[in-house]
Amino acid sequence: MSSVIGGGRVAGELFKDVAKIDIVNVPYGGGAPAVIAAIGGHTSMLVGNVFECVRHIPTGKLRGIVVTSLKRDNTLPQVPTIDESGWPGFELLNWFGTVVRTSTPRPIIERLSSEIGKALQLPDVNDLLAKQGMNVGAMNPEQFDAYIRNEMARNEKILRRLSLRLD
Repeated sequence: MSSVIGGGRVAGELFKDVAKIDIVNVPYGGGAPAVIAAIGGHTSMLVGNVFECVRHIPTGKLRGIVVTSLKRDNTLPQVPTIDESGWPGFELLNWFGTVVRTSTPRPIIERLSSEIGKALQLPDVNDLLAKQGMNVGAMNPEQFDAYIRNEMARNEKILRRLSLRLD
């Protein structure tokens, strides 16, 4: 299994644990090298972001087996979820967001949040992100802060349970 430090590695290790299979992690310095390794046959599988893999699936260079969300991905509707494939409740997502220094004045945070929210509603932006396998969702600063904290706590529990150290 090729992966990068982060969500793909955690998802791969968690799946390895719940499926009771033995997969050796091969660390790469980013998503692009991991994808290249999988396409080139240097690794037999890849746990990666949809946006890094989606353009290679229609060409036959990669084959989508499962997605780690509870809902099928809009760009890969033919690819089942791990939940659908026999491991109920399995979900591990990668997400992107904007953060600022804690000393940033509240009016600036609110303006950034508002402008980013508006940009994410633009059809051109939404279409571009969707074509790359990204599902757009906006949160206000408090919701995003709570989301990050929940994700950190959840991932910390997973890492501890699996005795996994991301290095």
